[in-house]
Amino acid sequence: TRETMTAFVTDVVTHLCTARGPEGVEGRDISEALQAGEVLQDDDENYAEAADVFTAGLAEADLDTLMILLSNASACLLKPELVKEGGPDAMCCAAAALHISCLKPCAEFTPIQQKVLVRLGQALLAERLFDAADVVVETLGQQDLTEPIKGQVDALSDRLTAHKAQAKGDFDWPSIYACHLANAKARQDGKPPTPLDLAEYAGPITVKQAEGKGRGLFATRNIQPGELLIVQKPLILETGAAVFEIEGNRLTRGSQHRAYEKLVKLAVDGWHPRLVSQLGCLSEGPDHLPTYEAPSVDRTMGLGPTAFPFLPRLYMGALKGGKGDLREFGAPFVQLHPDQVRNLCDNNIHDAHGILARTPKKPRSEGDKNGWDNKSGLWVLPSLMNHDGTCRNAMWVAIDEWMVVRATRPIAEGAEVLTAYYPCFGEIPPKKEADFAKKWSIPSAYDNDTYKALEDGEKRFKVIDSMFNTSIEPSGRPAKDAATKITTGLLECDKLQIKIEDLNVPTLLISRVHKLRGMLLSRLLSWDEVARCFMQSIEASRAIRGPHEDDLATMANFTMFVKSGPAHKRMVTEMKKTCEVLYGTSEAANVLFLGECDLPPFRT
Repeated sequence: TRETMTAFVTDVVTHLCTARGPEGVEGRDISEALQAGEVLQDDDENYAEAADVFTAGLAEADLDTLMILLSNASACLLKPELVKEGGPDAMCCAAAALHISCLKPCAEFTPIQQKVLVRLGQALLAERLFDAADVVVETLGQQDLTEPIKGQVDALSDRLTAHKAQAKGDFDWPSIYACHLANAKARQDGKPPTPLDLAEYAGPITVKQAEGKGRGLFATRNIQPGELLIVQKPLILETGAAVFEIEGNRLTRGSQHRAYEKLVKLAVDGWHPRLVSQLGCLSEGPDHLPTYEAPSVDRTMGLGPTAFPFLPRLYMGALKGGKGDLREFGAPFVQLHPDQVRNLCDNNIHDAHGILARTPKKPRSEGDKNGWDNKSGLWVLPSLMNHDGTCRNAMWVAIDEWMVVRATRPIAEGAEVLTAYYPCFGEIPPKKEADFAKKWSIPSAYDNDTYKALEDGEKRFKVIDSMFNTSIEPSGRPAKDAATKITTGLLECDKLQIKIEDLNVPTLLISRVHKLRGMLLSRLLSWDEVARCFMQSIEASRAIRGPHEDDLATMANFTMFVKSGPAHKRMVTEMKKTCEVLYGTSEAANVLFLGECDLPPFRT
């Protein structure tokens, strides 16, 4: 606030006018602080410590050095690893430096003032204060800037334009997907990726209590398939982790435990009120209420419940005589025990396939044996969605570290937004599906007899799949008994389909049988029949779970077999329609599935 800033500057100026140290000490101490801070600044793990070193020399600094120290502290706090918590402090450091610089009047902004203004604009952008950041950019645009600063101002202006649009849900998805694909290839080649610079977004949803299920997300208006609901960064993230593994009643992800402990360390640190406030709104399990409710609108400067994960560290205090008291959070207003944080992780961390998981362009990187773009992490808003495999109307996908949630079916105003915590209905073995249902305290989809029948069906499916795989020799030539295997496989597909249909239960095994029949027919080069079987596979899948990424994998398989013709054209048209719903743009088909591919084809 203006009063706080004025008091701060007054104290600094008073101290500068009265403090006197031994001759020669002042310059050496400040120089050492700058050098130590710059060394720490180069270490990815020490941004916060660097900010402390820079600010430690404030009391003995002259005005020019004071501005440099505050500017460097602001830069440290704006590093990607700290910006969530450091944004307000970065803003204050930059603003204080700017105020202090004005104690020496000048006709034009000096280079250090220009740099400080850039830092202030970056901090305002980090805090989603777009209008204020606009003022900074416009002010700098009227100055005669040095070349390095001009480049930073141009970059800030571009980021500001993009973030303002993204905060309203307007994302350039083709460019984002292309950047994500380039990052995956860079990692494959051992090169550093380019971080995706996005603004978090929450669409037409709100957080409410779901009857019998704890807290959930609900639509604030009618939502159509393909509509963007959430774009959010994680609190913690593990890539290439083993997903869908279960031991007893607890998910086991060895590498993720290190991330747990890092989160525990941060959560008990008093400098992370945002982190703690987000964790506090999550539940430790089906039978546990969250630690506290999200602050009400009148306490968050008018921000609604969906803005809660993006909550500023400034909030409106208790009303006094009709006036609100604007305060900084300071220390977290809820305390979390380390065991609480671990329980929150166990019950709110989810697995998400990256957007490259189903594309033939997916790179194969070390630690990701299947070449799948797997992510396991804790994303706050998506974690509030409840599970309903048969009725799920939304789907999440990971793009680098970002979680993107879209509607896959129509959602009426006031209806709950539902997703699937784990693969279901034949996507994984029935026994593992039952284990997941137990872990999440969700009723099993089938009774014991049905599970046994489905397990028998899985065994028969594997036998037919083996016929398909062995009908071609390693050299690529047809096996001697290829015709017999293909004919037998087609007959077995018909029998298995009848057997599964007689169970009269929702299962994706039917969809997989249709697809396997198409794969067998591809050995006979019956491409129209292959296309028909693949579309039957997609229709059977959508009847159970709506549009899904696996649909795109099926269509991508076909377009790799058939490069032209009416069947190819129909499949590409359907692929673009599906990408429009799942990925927000038909161009995703061109970026991720079509065009040149310099990576080996994938199998299903």
